[in-house]
Amino acid sequence: MERYASTVVKECLVGRNLQSSAKATLIRSFSDWAEELDASYCFAEGHCTFSMAPNATLADMESMCDSRFGGRHGWTNNFLSSLKKVMAMPSVFSSLVSAQDGFRTQRVTRVLSKMACAQGIFHCDVQYCKQAYCKNEHFVAKYGHLLPKVKGHLI
Repeated sequence: MERYASTVVKECLVGRNLQSSAKATLIRSFSDWAEELDASYCFAEGHCTFSMAPNATLADMESMCDSRFGGRHGWTNNFLSSLKKVMAMPSVFSSLVSAQDGFRTQRVTRVLSKMACAQGIFHCDVQYCKQAYCKNEHFVAKYGHLLPKVKGHLI
């Protein structure tokens, strides 16, 4: 997790290079065996259909998150309590996510998007998804059914 955070902070937030951040994050996810989780997150959250400028700024990201979560309160408040409850019930949590099949529902991925907003990296996540998973035939076939009915930027 620390290696991921340092990559995103260095490349996306400080360097403002979303393309480079996406590539570096992809390399990290392959080495951490996180690609199934990342790919399913990308599709479930609509990042693959999210319309965003490739050079989006932190201010742009805040507007995206405000729009998506009904204002600043929707992604800056304590949103982890519901995830904590689900994770405390192993049988429920294991039905929502697995290392082989990723996330099966937005119940978990929605919290991850809120976390990305709170960390200031939501726009970095969208760019990472677009470069790493959204056009990969394997992941499109496996997780395309998770795409929301509306485009990602309209959620």
